[in-house]
Amino acid sequence: AAVAALTTTQIPGLTTAQVTALTTAGIAALSTAQVAAIETADLAALSAAQVVSLGAGNAAAFTTAQVSGFTTRQVAALTTTQIKGLTADQLKGLSAADVGELSTTQVEALLPTQLGSLTAAAFSALADTQVARLNNSQIAGISATQIRGMTVTDIGELSSTQVGALTAAQVGVLATTQAQALTTTQIGGLTATQL
Repeated sequence: AAVAALTTTQIPGLTTAQVTALTTAGIAALSTAQVAAIETADLAALSAAQVVSLGAGNAAAFTTAQVSGFTTRQVAALTTTQIKGLTADQLKGLSAADVGELSTTQVEALLPTQLGSLTAAAFSALADTQVARLNNSQIAGISATQIRGMTVTDIGELSSTQVGALTAAQVGVLATTQAQALTTTQIGGLTATQL
């Protein structure tokens, strides 16, 4: 596609209308350097189909500002492969509203380091259905700040398997009210190392 011939100097000069006029095939032909050169406002104007056409390889090219500029519609459209391609720094650009729009499949695709990199506000935006889908590795990747930000309701929604996956350090930062919110079934999931 001719769009692949655009230089990284030319791309920021394109108007939003020009960028959004690119076909999904044209967008798919962009290199990582070209994707990184797209203005944040222009990237935010892309349709969900256009964002998906950027592919998994280009996900790593997004700047944190570009990720911050994504609309909730665009975040919801990201493929699981694109999600896995985002760095921890890029994920810090997701707002609480963005994280709340992730499907359970997208949440399941997050690597433990990615999950742990979400801001406390973004992490707390995870719905019960999203938290319920976290696997043991993801649970172990939750930061102390994220644990402290969980409500007693959030804590009560964890399965005994998930509670059993918490590290001793994570259990150690639970506030008294959070610890008191643990059910007897959850307490039964704690290991000797956690106690």
